[in-house]
Amino acid sequence: MVLRLAAAGHHVSGVEKSPGMLEAAAKRVAAVPEIAERVTLSEGDIYTLPFDDAAFDAVVCHGVVMYLADSVAPVAHLARLVADGGILSVLTKNRLAVGVREALSGDYASARAQIESGQAASVGNLGITTRGDTPDDLDDLARANGLTPLPWQGVRIFHDHRTDWKPTEEEYQAALETEWAASSRSPYRELGRLVHVMARREATA
Repeated sequence: MVLRLAAAGHHVSGVEKSPGMLEAAAKRVAAVPEIAERVTLSEGDIYTLPFDDAAFDAVVCHGVVMYLADSVAPVAHLARLVADGGILSVLTKNRLAVGVREALSGDYASARAQIESGQAASVGNLGITTRGDTPDDLDDLARANGLTPLPWQGVRIFHDHRTDWKPTEEEYQAALETEWAASSRSPYRELGRLVHVMARREATA
C-alpha cells in the first residue's frame, strides 16, 4: 500500500512494529527511487503511533485489526490522526462471513460449528486464528470517534476459498469485475471474507 500510494503521488508515512518487516519495506521503497522521497517509515504499533492528532488527510489500516484483541482502542488511535475532511480506511475480517470459506471448501463440520456458534474468530490463510468485526460495529466505532461512516464493501466474496486457482488474465479480469460489482451490493457483500469500512471527519467551517 505504501508503494502504491506513493506511486500515485501521495506523501506516505508507514508504521511497522517488526524491525525485520520494516527493513524489508525500506528496501522495497529504496528500489523505486522516484517515490522514495515521498515515503517515511517508522517503527511503532497501533497503540503508540508517533504522530500528532489530525496529522493526515487519509489514515489506512488494512489487515491489522483482525489480529488484535478488540477494535475499540485501535480505531480510536487511528481516528485521532484523521484531519478535518480526511478519511479513515480499515480493512479487516468480516464477522458476518465466518464459516463461509470452510463451507465453500467442503469443510462442512468446521463451517457448521462456526455458523451455529456465531463465533467471531476463525483460522485464516496463515494458519492463525483471527477475529472478525461486523460493518455495523465498525461504523459505530467511527461515530464514537467523531467520524461519519461511508458506504462499506465486502472483499474476497467469491474466490477466497480458491487456493488452487490459476486463472488466465481474461478469467482474472472477469473475476475482478464480478467481485467489484458485488462488493457494494447486499446480500453479496455480507459474504466477503473481509470488510472494508471508510469514515470521514467532517470539515469544520
